[in-house]
Amino acid sequence: MNKKIKLKYHHLGIPTKRRFDGEIYLQAYKVYHSGYEESEYGIEWMRYEKDCRLPELVKTMPHVAFEVEDIYEAIKGKKVIIEPNSPSDGNMVAFIDENGAPVEFIQVKKYKPRLKIKPGIFVLLIFFLVIFNSGCHRAGEERRTIPSKLQTNLPSGQIKDYDGNIYHSVRIGKQIWMVENLKVTHYRNGNPIPEVRADAQWRKVSSGAWCNYNNDTTNTRVYGCLYNWYAVNDSRNLCPPGWHVPSDDEWLIVTSYLGGEGLAGGKLKEAGITRWSYPNAGATNESGFTALPGGYRSIKGIFQILDTYSFYWTSTTYSESSAFSRFIQYDYEGISRIDNYKTYGFSVRCLKDN
Repeated sequence: MNKKIKLKYHHLGIPTKRRFDGEIYLQAYKVYHSGYEESEYGIEWMRYEKDCRLPELVKTMPHVAFEVEDIYEAIKGKKVIIEPNSPSDGNMVAFIDENGAPVEFIQVKKYKPRLKIKPGIFVLLIFFLVIFNSGCHRAGEERRTIPSKLQTNLPSGQIKDYDGNIYHSVRIGKQIWMVENLKVTHYRNGNPIPEVRADAQWRKVSSGAWCNYNNDTTNTRVYGCLYNWYAVNDSRNLCPPGWHVPSDDEWLIVTSYLGGEGLAGGKLKEAGITRWSYPNAGATNESGFTALPGGYRSIKGIFQILDTYSFYWTSTTYSESSAFSRFIQYDYEGISRIDNYKTYGFSVRCLKDN
């Protein structure tokens, strides 16, 4: 190994045929992976589909994975069995054969600022943001002390939650869905939903909770809040009157109407790469659903994969510790149905009552 290459242990991948709660599917590899978030030692279980085309060495032998700064430098002069590629969230991965043992290299995506602002303009911008934010804060406080007037004097097709957030709707087949992800911080009866910011606290919570992605309200304005499943399942109700969190069966209905799991994701996703990472495969948004890549919060409290994945809770439980969800990704035109631990933080879309 080149002495200049710095290796940082990332995980130990172990092939398995056992199905685990909280599996995430990588369409590019046709493999389910799980366990990494929960493991103190970075152990990740890999369940490969029968038609997975990865090398047998990778599918049958455990592999160790290292994070590197330059993946092409890391594989230089090595026996490469999987060329550098981006299977999920923009990170680059590659595999080599090291004396009969598979080794994975991971180059973590470095996000760059999207705007370059000159210092003088930046100072003025901060000044106006402070003024604007202070006004918004006061307005928010007023909404929390004045009883909410839900669904009153709103233009046709608009819905208001307890906090005063406005949503729009779209008909897809016989169902009517909200077009935006939920942003509410109170249950329907006015009781506040606890905001949990600290990673350590998020890991332990076993009742309803919400957060902003990266604890940044800027993200919520676009992608909505992230909720654990306990908030979804609370009898005080998360959605406004006349609306509810869709069940697993109700997600199956819209998926079937849009052509099945292999096609529905593209018809649900916002088109283009303004918010979704390239290539945003198959995205047409012909349904009008406008799914956005809001990422998720793991059971360890870590925020992940903004710009590349959107995760949505269903109201249907799978086991004592997990519930069904849906996810849509940037590099696949389908939609995937999985079960996840109830302590994950996912987006919520509301469906109109029949």
